[in-house]
Amino acid sequence: MLSLTPTHGLSAERCGNGNDEIFKKFFQELARQSSTNNVLKFYQSGAHFSGDAQYISLPLKLKEPNISVKAPAKIIQRNKDGTLTIEVLLENKKKQMIIEEKDLQGATFNSFVKYIFDPTPEHLAFREALQKKNFSGQAQYIAFEHKYPSGYLQNTPVLARVLEVTDNGDVWVEFFSKGRKTKKKLSESELISARISPDSERLFREHYKKTQAPTPEKETISKPAASSRPHSSSDLPPETQQWLQKTERIKSLYDLSADPETNPYQVFKLSPTAKFNEVKRAYRRAVQLFHPDKRPPHLHPKTQEIADAVMRKLNKAMEKIEKEKKKQK
Repeated sequence: MLSLTPTHGLSAERCGNGNDEIFKKFFQELARQSSTNNVLKFYQSGAHFSGDAQYISLPLKLKEPNISVKAPAKIIQRNKDGTLTIEVLLENKKKQMIIEEKDLQGATFNSFVKYIFDPTPEHLAFREALQKKNFSGQAQYIAFEHKYPSGYLQNTPVLARVLEVTDNGDVWVEFFSKGRKTKKKLSESELISARISPDSERLFREHYKKTQAPTPEKETISKPAASSRPHSSSDLPPETQQWLQKTERIKSLYDLSADPETNPYQVFKLSPTAKFNEVKRAYRRAVQLFHPDKRPPHLHPKTQEIADAVMRKLNKAMEKIEKEKKKQK
């Protein structure tokens, strides 16, 4: 493993642009990764480091302080003597250095590293919006890269819309999966790759147009303008009516006025001494109804907003309880 002090290197350039929190989370994720996609074998095969193959996670042992880390690095070139010229990111500074073949032991490919070394203006715009926690207007429409477990080059671009940024910097988005809206919290890698995307805005606007039922011209004269309130139950399809009836019954089993941060058990109307299996049953019962994939299609936007709020509260309460249980182990 390569040993060096944080000041080692031929040059240093400040990196971060006020987004230290994004990088901190990404570095934590690098430390958790296993040594797959062996860079050393790639080097020994004589292959050329180009494209996504330039970007790696490199194990380093720092002398001051005496710790081992996995740092994002970019391979600049293979030199005639067999060494590699690389840039490595330490303490939010890019440092250029020369490494040997033995220094690649344990290094892994990570194409997400390129978004640290070579961000586009769209990536920087996303990070600025995240720093200010202001995703309004076009800034709410983004794209990010999703990585599947197998293969370091199998990143899949996803178009999404930002829904919420929590106090601790978690970003919740919605996107289309199999024709339906799905929600998720962006992972550390996805945050690094996220960028403002006009393509995402077009996708959401086109989908909105498709979901608007055309009104016959003759009916626009005789019928009043559509109300901003949800439709009465008699106007709805049987599937939607049944869903609304179930939500009314199931909401009585939860205390949605409780604060999920200070009193998460009360959200599920359970005692703080309740077993975790009881919490999971209560959570899953609600998810089977309020999760976006379980809702009937074409719900009124106001009803969608209410269901979204319920899911956010349940998720926060569940996350809080899970953290408490882990601390107790």
